[in-house]
Amino acid sequence: MKDQRQEDLARHSKLTFRRMQAGVQLIERFHALPETARRHGALKRAYDWLLVPLSLWPVDVIGIAGHLLDGFEAGKTPATDLVGLVNLLGDAPTEKTCGVTSQHERNVKGGNYETLIKAQHKFDFKEKLLKQYKEFRDDWDWIKGQFDLDKYQGGNGVIRRRMVSERNFRPSDWNFKWNSQEDRFRNIFDAFCHKWVLYGMEKDKPLLQKLSVNITPFGTMIFIPRYWSFDRNRDLRWRAVIRRRCWRSTRRPSR
Repeated sequence: MKDQRQEDLARHSKLTFRRMQAGVQLIERFHALPETARRHGALKRAYDWLLVPLSLWPVDVIGIAGHLLDGFEAGKTPATDLVGLVNLLGDAPTEKTCGVTSQHERNVKGGNYETLIKAQHKFDFKEKLLKQYKEFRDDWDWIKGQFDLDKYQGGNGVIRRRMVSERNFRPSDWNFKWNSQEDRFRNIFDAFCHKWVLYGMEKDKPLLQKLSVNITPFGTMIFIPRYWSFDRNRDLRWRAVIRRRCWRSTRRPSR
């Protein structure tokens, strides 16, 4: 007989992003429940979503599953509205869809979009030129002279600009502030990244924006950097892009 707990942990271990690490404890808690609790529709559905790559999550599955487990461990039945939320999530994507998405996430985590791009030479040429620009080096040296960059670097030495969301929505900290040293750094660094079309810096290495394809729960987003002269017929491997398009639910809303 298969050990479902071990099988689920093995499958979960293939998921990529750090956010997913909290799922291990939830898997253990789920399998520690009595079988009758594990068969509950809402809990089982939320649990199945724990084994889905983060790119396909429309809501915080870790939070939902944890909240449900808290209730079951306390002997409480989930409220109707919580069951309704989980039902709206629908069934988790198939293992095949999850496998394709997981592989894509591993590539994205390493900044690798080359499997989808035929015109990598455009990026390579622009990156080579950028490193040669004296004005770029002067701008970066000025920023390094103004700020202690160790405060803003991650463990891998990377500083990222603030994200720009779809339809030009901005993060909550986007409104201009100039009071603290961090306020000043964030505004200056964002402007620097805008000037040189970067998503960040890795120590002294510019992280030039790439032509990229990203999976979301609502569809596939293709990002074309503003320096890129896009040729739709030659620049992307469209068959590979289509294979990574967001999964389609087989469920249909009731009328």
